[in-house]
Amino acid sequence: MQDTDLLIAADGLWSSTRALLLNDGLPRRTGHLAYRALIQQAVLPEGLRSQNVTAWLGPNMHAVQYPVRGGDWLNVVVFVHGIVPGDFQNWNHSANAADLKGALQGCCATLQDLLQAVPDWR
Repeated sequence: MQDTDLLIAADGLWSSTRALLLNDGLPRRTGHLAYRALIQQAVLPEGLRSQNVTAWLGPNMHAVQYPVRGGDWLNVVVFVHGIVPGDFQNWNHSANAADLKGALQGCCATLQDLLQAVPDWR
């Protein structure tokens, strides 16, 4: 092995580089779930369209939205506590919108409206 001043291991959750260097074992479940959606702003109700980064923080949850692709699309990511459904190694799967809605009961109306406007969650 050669000496180096810097090594960037950007090879993901199942990083073979991290495992080789740190020998820290397999990834562990944290109980945090990330629901992700990308939606065209043009299909959103006007009141939900935004060119700003917006974050919502609450007990056992946080959400962030921000414009992408020149502001034509809105990226929405919501983190809640829960259990990963299905294969733990397959992080990119369709998400159950009903589970997300249940986890965010009682959140502000604007966030609830945004959740309802998203057709598909991953």
